[in-house]
Amino acid sequence: MWTGHPNGRTIPIYAEKWGIEPTGEAIFQFLKDDCRWITADGGYRHPDGLPAIDPSYKTERRTLSAGGFFADAETLEDVEKYPWPDPDYCIRVIVREFNVTADVSENSQRGFSGVG
Repeated sequence: MWTGHPNGRTIPIYAEKWGIEPTGEAIFQFLKDDCRWITADGGYRHPDGLPAIDPSYKTERRTLSAGGFFADAETLEDVEKYPWPDPDYCIRVIVREFNVTADVSENSQRGFSGVG
């Protein structure tokens, strides 16, 4: 089961209904959820301050539905023009709220992202 990332305003409602502490972790424990929400940029530190992923890279976006960098991509070469995140700029991330450690750099070198 993956609970996802509950809205902070709903946590007290669930907690009262289920008779548990009003914390996200208590909800995960109650539902026996062993997955945790960790943002992709949480462990990425580019020396120039660039984000790991920039959906509007080299494009002008005035609305959320506007086409992004890949809107006109047709070949692998088009996709490879994007400045993909460099695993060398990933750092070890400790997610204190859930007491989980994610070694981002080690996992990205093996070709996947995970929490252990």
